[in-house]
Amino acid sequence: MPAASKTLCDSCKGAIGKGGSIMCRICSNWFHSECADFSAKDIAALKAIGKSVYICGKCDRNLDNGGRRHISDDIQSLNKKFDNFITSNQYEQDSIKKVLEEIKTNMTACLNDMKRDILECNKRIDEFASFSSNILDLQVENNILHRRLNRGDIIISGLPENITDLFGVAVGLADHYKMSISPYDINHVCYMQKHKMLLIKFNTVRVRDAIMKGYFKERQLKVSDIIKGDGSDIEKRLYLNDHFPPAASKLNMVCRKLRDKKLVSRFKILNNDKPRAVLHLSDGKKVIRDYDECLMLLNRGDAV
Repeated sequence: MPAASKTLCDSCKGAIGKGGSIMCRICSNWFHSECADFSAKDIAALKAIGKSVYICGKCDRNLDNGGRRHISDDIQSLNKKFDNFITSNQYEQDSIKKVLEEIKTNMTACLNDMKRDILECNKRIDEFASFSSNILDLQVENNILHRRLNRGDIIISGLPENITDLFGVAVGLADHYKMSISPYDINHVCYMQKHKMLLIKFNTVRVRDAIMKGYFKERQLKVSDIIKGDGSDIEKRLYLNDHFPPAASKLNMVCRKLRDKKLVSRFKILNNDKPRAVLHLSDGKKVIRDYDECLMLLNRGDAV
């Protein structure tokens, strides 16, 4: 119903009152329900719908004269645009789908390549681990063989560098510790470390152990004790040591660095198949450590 009471019916030109009325949805003019041939029941139904669906006779004729054709053309145009949109959208969807399929294919290929690479890497890691384990086993075995081979050796440091009778030095060393030996008890004697040390290889471990036992009991061996003739008047101190295999030599080098850095006061190498060192720490404690533990102690001391 119109808000203003002066609104006129476009058909009878009478005022639209509070009675039933309806508006044309095309021209927006108001009509009495009787003039529009609408019953009270029809008006109630329209009110329930909430919108006007009524078209007056004038507007209906205009639609018949071309308006319907125009609307039909508009509808066909809209349908065509909608079809084109659907077709275009379908093409785009197909293109996207194709690209996604290509991406999926490439991703699958890449994943397969990555899986093969990972499997190959794992295989190489296992081979490397096995190879490393074999190397460690060989190093241990090599160290054991060196230790067995060097078991009868003694290294002397502190001797003059121009000695010619090296076998005589070995015999003199044995005589000093009350061991009677002949040249046949000696396998080999030679200088090493640029004539700074003398290596004596005895044929029997018994001779070597007896000499080292006497040395550690006195610890006062001098050049004059074992040299006859030239050099017999030299009172310089001599030092006897084991001929270390590679692993014990590495451990000895680290322990000497620990001593130089005042991290240990002294040390002793236990020349076993797996060498270890007895360390006298700066705080007075005595501990036994292997190579890795000594190296860790050295690195920790460097970081302080």
